[in-house]
Amino acid sequence: MKKLPLIITLILVLFLAAGCGKQKEETETAAAEPVKVMPAAEGMILVNGRVNAEPGEKIFAERNEEDKLVFPLDAAMFYYANYGERVGGAGKQNLTFLRYGVNITETKAETWQKAGTAYRCLEGTVNLICMYDVHFDEEGVWFTPEDRFRELVMNAYTTYTITRDSTLCEMTLAPGRPMAYITVSSRSGNEEPGSETLRTEEMPDYAEYLLPVGTDRVEITAFDADGSVIEKKTLDRRDTDYAVLYDNGGQFLGVKTLHLDWTQGK
Repeated sequence: MKKLPLIITLILVLFLAAGCGKQKEETETAAAEPVKVMPAAEGMILVNGRVNAEPGEKIFAERNEEDKLVFPLDAAMFYYANYGERVGGAGKQNLTFLRYGVNITETKAETWQKAGTAYRCLEGTVNLICMYDVHFDEEGVWFTPEDRFRELVMNAYTTYTITRDSTLCEMTLAPGRPMAYITVSSRSGNEEPGSETLRTEEMPDYAEYLLPVGTDRVEITAFDADGSVIEKKTLDRRDTDYAVLYDNGGQFLGVKTLHLDWTQGK
């Protein structure tokens, strides 16, 4: 049988792990063994600079004020793990997007993860980024600094895509600048049903934004603290999320998600 690459939601991944046995009982022609979800390695972390640690030392993620597991580092990270009867989990840190999926063959289903992050280059610094596999077990979420698989010097003009075939993980690393505020302009043909300016510091993470009746596209312009334009984007109803970058004290920028509600749009 040829490999059938399928893009399936995270919910379906869990369904495959739990439900294939039942399907076998109900269908006489089902395969002898249910498809098994293989977690591969659990994730990836990019760290600004090198991490000082003893040989073999593990650096663990910690719970923040929002009760989410993050590393106490200037970093971008994601992980996902599913161990059946054992504990599993998922998490992220400073990401502009994150997608999960699964590649299915006749014998197994391997989870893959793709994510993005934004990094602010600073003059007079090395802008060195070190990359590691993230692991998840009964001890927690961790990586070992001596096991970095790659490092690079970032510049303000290049976007990199880091792929780990062995772990089915991919990170897009792009240069970025903190956004002080954005304007959200709704369009309906040649009309402008509404326009609003949102200040980044006043936005909650994952802010819901209800678009006016008849909106067929949205124009978003992002500005820095000096009022200079960082970017302009035109979105349609296929686009539901916009990543708002902000200064969180590190070179990996923090991210707030503006969720566009197209319920009343065209």
